Amino acid sequence: MKRQIVVYKDEPSGKIIADVPSLGISTYGSTVDQAIDNARDAIKLLVESLEARGLEVPPERAPMQVVTLDAEV
Repeated sequence: MKRQIVVYKDEPSGKIIADVPSLGISTYGSTVDQAIDNARDAIKLLVESLEARGLEVPPERAPMQVVTLDAEV
C-alpha cells in the first residue's frame, strides 16, 4: 500500500514530523528516517485496526503539490 507523507522539521522542538494526510496520521522522530519508519508503523497499525473492525481504509488522495508562498503579516 503506497501512501503520501509530508515530512518537515518542527522548529520549536527540533523533531521531524511525518504526516499522512489521507489517513489523518501524524507522528515524529529524531531523524527523517525515524519519522518515516514511525509513519510506516502507524499506517500498518491503523489499517490492521480498521480491517479487523470491518471498516473501510480511506483511499489515497490525488498527488499533493507543495507550494511555497510569501505571506505578509
